[in-house]
Amino acid sequence: MPAEARVMKTWIQQKGLIPVFLFGFALWFLWDGLIGWPRSNERFDAHERLKEKSGEWEKLCAARGWTTEVPHKRYERSDIVVQFAISALTGSIGAFSLVFWLRAKKTFIRSETDAVITPSGRRVPYSNITDLDLRKWKSKGLATIVYSLEGAKGRFILDDAKYDPNGLDAILADIRQQTAGRAQVDE
Repeated sequence: MPAEARVMKTWIQQKGLIPVFLFGFALWFLWDGLIGWPRSNERFDAHERLKEKSGEWEKLCAARGWTTEVPHKRYERSDIVVQFAISALTGSIGAFSLVFWLRAKKTFIRSETDAVITPSGRRVPYSNITDLDLRKWKSKGLATIVYSLEGAKGRFILDDAKYDPNGLDAILADIRQQTAGRAQVDE
């Protein structure tokens, strides 16, 4: 009986936070490199110039709207370059994770009368399914389906933490029924 399992809303929400956090970190490090640390260096240098002159540091802080707390160190150029590098790295990883998330949230698995549609959109006839690895199905909700199509082996995973478990149960039942006695089943 045809069934469909779509990506669950909770998975979409949870995995959608990953690129948000990565972009947030990228912006934080970029801000430190462009604005925060150069401003701190300006304050540090000003304090070094004025620390021998009584009351001058406080006057400068009042005029500039700075706190009178002395910066704890001067950041070297290499420190600032590291901030840019970390920003670029986290931003790049964030971009890749965003692309992955955008693609993955639209996927589904569907069983039809004569085939199953994999998360990548490939149509695999039941007659091409060679193995069912169900060893982790009961404990972790993971099943690996192995198939041979156009001379190449492939596989896809039924994951009930990502896809609707009720739909996956029906799809797995269809696969088991259609491949009974033909596919190797590891339980």
